[in-house]
Amino acid sequence: MIRTLSLSFLTLNLLWAVTPGSGNLPDPGSPLMAGLLNHNYQQATPADSADDLLAAPSARFPGKAMMLSLAVPGAGQLYSGRKLRAAGFITVEVAAFWLWNTKNTQGFDQIDKYEDYANEHWDFLRWLTTAEDFTIELGWDDIKDMGTAGTHSLEYYVDIDADANGIPDIFGDTKNDAQELLEYVGIDSMRTRLNVKKNHEYYENIGKYNQFFSGWEDSDPDNPDIRETKSGPLAWSDKRDEYLTMREKANSLRATATYAISAIMFNHVLSAVDALFTAAAANRQKQGTQIGGRLMYNPKSASGIGGIQLTYSW
Repeated sequence: MIRTLSLSFLTLNLLWAVTPGSGNLPDPGSPLMAGLLNHNYQQATPADSADDLLAAPSARFPGKAMMLSLAVPGAGQLYSGRKLRAAGFITVEVAAFWLWNTKNTQGFDQIDKYEDYANEHWDFLRWLTTAEDFTIELGWDDIKDMGTAGTHSLEYYVDIDADANGIPDIFGDTKNDAQELLEYVGIDSMRTRLNVKKNHEYYENIGKYNQFFSGWEDSDPDNPDIRETKSGPLAWSDKRDEYLTMREKANSLRATATYAISAIMFNHVLSAVDALFTAAAANRQKQGTQIGGRLMYNPKSASGIGGIQLTYSW
């Protein structure tokens, strides 16, 4: 982008005194006229105009620089010859990608750890046989029955002919099908084929809600240890507390990985915008500063000259 300041000075016979005569134009060979008609006095420039500059092999196109950096941060800066700027954006990109990969991997590893921990220390059948008698004191004379049909649910399935094809025959959830589920628990042949669906909701619910507290192997449903937390009363046990700590760590690692992804996206956009202005600045630097001028024609003037237009480009 070439910035030009243009000043026009109008005069009736500015140059008439220099070349008196009968109204003809001043002698084009005079030093003053030669300077005016040759367009520009240049202070430091290899190019005569903006068009010449953009046509030169060393010109840098801002749009191209922007697209390069949008794809690969720092590429547009390298294209414009700004190596230090390019190194900065490339360093941020590599660091953010390393952080994302590291924290994302650690987060998934931590998820595997707490899922294995839950599989070892929380039991679906234990919860089914104790939940109906589990109560928790929420305040003065305020006692809440937990039960299987509480406010939250787990999905379960029953594989009646497990030896035949291994495909579940009955599906349900602990909230809407609580009565049928308890009947299955009372039948020995059905109880052994009861299974809980271990999805994301399962691993969240068994740790987060008091309703599923009695499924932990160290829980005491008859005399639970109730502790006040920011989210309300919590039925506490060592196993549940350890599990919640493991889940919190996994969530923190995954959140950091998400922040790293945001940093990568921001780095691409910032690098693209910077490359746009960097390329334009490189072009201006190659062009240098130009001072120029030209005569302005005026048919009413005896000499045909109405004034001088001076230009300053930088």
